[in-house]
Amino acid sequence: MKKKVLILLLLTAYAWSGHSQSESKFSVEFNVLRVGNNFGLHKDFAYKYGTSFVSGVAVGFKKSSHWNYKFGIRRLPKKVSRGVGYSHEITTIKGNELFIGVEYVKSEERLFFFSYQLNLIYENSAHSGEFLTDYPLPNEVLINNRKQFYAIGPSINLNFRFPDNINVVLGTRLKLGFTNINKLSDSVNYYLHDTSYFLMDFEPISNLTVKVKI
Repeated sequence: MKKKVLILLLLTAYAWSGHSQSESKFSVEFNVLRVGNNFGLHKDFAYKYGTSFVSGVAVGFKKSSHWNYKFGIRRLPKKVSRGVGYSHEITTIKGNELFIGVEYVKSEERLFFFSYQLNLIYENSAHSGEFLTDYPLPNEVLINNRKQFYAIGPSINLNFRFPDNINVVLGTRLKLGFTNINKLSDSVNYYLHDTSYFLMDFEPISNLTVKVKI
């Protein structure tokens, strides 16, 4: 179903792009692939890298030949698994990332070109699952927490320009910000130690995007 919706959106945007071969002011971006850390409630990097598909969409406005403004949303990974030391976390996540950003492009005349982007990021998610721990005694702790993440995200994008106002964009991103975990499940706090902390995360492929100018 998701693939059918994506194909329909791409065909619609492509049809709109054909109406104007002149300078396009607006664009729609479909994020079809992401590879990066899938974080649960802990602040360390013991989580496994994951891949998500058809994870988001963004709308852009071209202010000038060099500057673009963007607003977008994308779905957070659904499941994470972490096992370090005495405990193992298995979490199901329901949530989204919202971002607003500005992008600088020196020139779009070449077949391949780079662009540089800075986003303000807000993530809001509900976590449910369990901690399995054997210290000091075997124990199962239920997870029922909400998590917010406020960050900035500088990124570098490699753009592949195609005819008919279509680009394919491959991006990498660094996220720096603060995480806050709501105390819905008090028993979890013992294993987290910190419910508010600084987090830095690198996404090797933050987006593989099909961008259609309309």
